[in-house]
Amino acid sequence: MEKEKFYTKTWFVILMIIFIFPVGLFLMWKYNKFSKTARIIISAIFAISFIGNVMFGGSDETTNSSKTTTEATTEKATAKTTAEKQTTKTTTEKATTEKATTEATTEATTTERQATTGEENALSKAYSYLDYSAFSKKGLIKQLEYEGFSNKEAKYAVKKCGANWKKQAYKKAQEYLDNQAFSKSGLINQLKYEGFTSSQAKYGANKAYK
Repeated sequence: MEKEKFYTKTWFVILMIIFIFPVGLFLMWKYNKFSKTARIIISAIFAISFIGNVMFGGSDETTNSSKTTTEATTEKATAKTTAEKQTTKTTTEKATTEKATTEATTEATTTERQATTGEENALSKAYSYLDYSAFSKKGLIKQLEYEGFSNKEAKYAVKKCGANWKKQAYKKAQEYLDNQAFSKSGLINQLKYEGFTSSQAKYGANKAYK
């Protein structure tokens, strides 16, 4: 009598079904282990399990792929945001540096230099003239030069005296009208002759000629 081979034995088929299901399934049908109903049920379980693995396994791969794509997109967006922040930071630092440089330059430019004795005296004389009479800017420079001050000293005094030249034109117009009669156009021309600009002369005459 031929000895039964081990792979045809029931216990081996059961082990194969448990650990290597396709092999166990093959041996079960080949050697007619178990009843036909049991074999169908076991086969059905294998088929359902196989289909489930294919479907859900593929879904997992798709999910993992989507997750990977999302992570890559997020990393790219984060890198872009970081680069934009760095650019903004660099631009801000550059603007701050430029502002500091501008402020330093302005401060250096506006620092008052020490006035010369001649400039101080010219300024003092300009105040004296403006206390008793009205002058245009040009007229005051000429008067200071007539007094012997240099053009530079006279211009310094006129710049620093703080006179409002429109108000000076109005005061000068009043002085003329107090002494003699003028038409408005004649008064404007006289103020322009005194060195006032056209707009200053018109302002002074219009305000005085009421």
